[in-house]
Amino acid sequence: MQLDQLVGDAFGKLLWQLLPLLACALAIAFFKALAPGRRRRKLASKGEAKTPLAPTLAELEYKRKLEGVAGELKVRRLIEHRYAHSLHDIYLPYRNGTTQIDHVVLIGDRIVVVETKNYSGMVFGDLQGRNWTQILAGGNVRMPFLNPIRQNALHVDAVKLAVGGSVEVVNLVAFVGTATFARDMPGGVMELTDLAAFLDSHRGDVGVDPRAMEAWARLCRAAMARPRQEAVENHRNTLARRMPKDRPAA
Repeated sequence: MQLDQLVGDAFGKLLWQLLPLLACALAIAFFKALAPGRRRRKLASKGEAKTPLAPTLAELEYKRKLEGVAGELKVRRLIEHRYAHSLHDIYLPYRNGTTQIDHVVLIGDRIVVVETKNYSGMVFGDLQGRNWTQILAGGNVRMPFLNPIRQNALHVDAVKLAVGGSVEVVNLVAFVGTATFARDMPGGVMELTDLAAFLDSHRGDVGVDPRAMEAWARLCRAAMARPRQEAVENHRNTLARRMPKDRPAA
């Protein structure tokens, strides 16, 4: 009887010692059984993360604005490196409001007004069309924008009003990005290197014409006639009034 009791006690102690090991073994087996499904879900989630989401129009518009600032900086550096008389990102009164102009430079006997576009993709547009179109993402995204030649014509008018019409004012548009035109570039539109060549060709050998210098002084006074922050706010209000009929925005 004592022998049976000793055997029973020994077996009970052994069983209690083995219980944790058995529990661990069962847990390992259970998680191994779930592992294939968990791995598939993990791989699926990784695959989803790697799939790029198409940018929204708002994101593309924001990117376009950032690229526009970078493009204006490129043109500004080119002009300031070559020419003594230039203005950049100025505001002039125009049509009961304010208009913003990217670049104005005095060359010889004329004033050149430059509108900068820093686009990628493919561009469709001509001289007469009100709007041009930028094609992105292999043709899947179409983003219209105002014809920059017509847009800059308003800037030219504002400069003429400021200087009194005493000198020639030239309308130029500079494309400084990687965009290609579906057809030939319209007249008055050029790349950065061509812009530099054009400006150099009109520099002249006798320096700045005195009448042009007087006109330039009037332009500078007009550009500084009101505090910049006030001019910026006025320009925003001008755009807000005109936006419904001037869509799309440039």
